[in-house]
Amino acid sequence: MMRVLIVDKLRLFCHTLKVVLQREDDMRVVGCVTTAEEALHQVPHCDVVLVNTTAEDADSVHLVRQITSHQPGVKVLVVGISEMSDQILQYVEAGASGYILKEDSVELLLEKVRAAEKAEAFVSPQIAAQLMSRLAELTSMRSRLWAAPETQMRRFSELTQREQEVLGLLGKGLSNQEIAEQLYIEHGTVKNHVHRILKKLNASNRHEAAAAYMMRLRHESATAYAIS
Repeated sequence: MMRVLIVDKLRLFCHTLKVVLQREDDMRVVGCVTTAEEALHQVPHCDVVLVNTTAEDADSVHLVRQITSHQPGVKVLVVGISEMSDQILQYVEAGASGYILKEDSVELLLEKVRAAEKAEAFVSPQIAAQLMSRLAELTSMRSRLWAAPETQMRRFSELTQREQEVLGLLGKGLSNQEIAEQLYIEHGTVKNHVHRILKKLNASNRHEAAAAYMMRLRHESATAYAIS
């Protein structure tokens, strides 16, 4: 019996999804929660986490990353409204097994919940093509941003302490307003920091800068592991 946890900020929709899943003989909903704290408490007792998101939902991206890093055996399926490949890739990079649209059919949802439990990665058919195109762009970007480690290290060394803090929050998917609130600075100040970060890292946009930051973290982690 597959154990499913549903995470949705709106309790009504959370329970609607629960009713749909409970009709299936091979699924059992172990929880229907509305907060990240509740979700993390329940995660060890489930096989699949169904995360229902809204547009520009940085909290959900962070939750997906927490689940997959602390409970790698648990699969996460994201249900969202955004068809923007950059936003979807944030969930994929955070460790989500798949992403489907809220407009998709119930049949597709059930199919993909079962696929997630089997560790099969997927996205909705409507967004697969543009996602593959975006992945090709990111591959090209990776070559440009990370062509020479010494060059990239020099670029990062040029960032001020505050710019590094802003970049780290960009890497977590936070918006300029969310960064401003977290660092207790003005929204316009964050925009200026982001502009300087893009220039110093030779990045075309905030997503490229965030990707460069994540690549640097992976590189440092791999280097540290090799040394140990």
